[in-house]
Amino acid sequence: MSKKHGEPSSLSDDLSAEEDFFYALESTKDLINEFNDHGLELGAALCGTLTSALAQLIRISPDKTSSMKLLSSCLHNAILEVESDKIYDKPPYLH
Repeated sequence: MSKKHGEPSSLSDDLSAEEDFFYALESTKDLINEFNDHGLELGAALCGTLTSALAQLIRISPDKTSSMKLLSSCLHNAILEVESDKIYDKPPYLH
């Protein structure tokens, strides 16, 4: 069970969060493909994307510890995705 702002969430909240996670994941992949289609330098484009996303994460987090925990979870999921590209059809997200 996940938590929202320190409170346990319901199963419907968890399912909604999972759907939101995968929608955002696919939308971001589409955005990166658009960067490539427009001939953008991928390193600069990704840096801009990450800067914007991290700024928003810091804005919405109740405290620094929460934002760091979420960032750590995102890094873990990214590692799983890269590693699972070699092993699985679909990555094992949302630990």
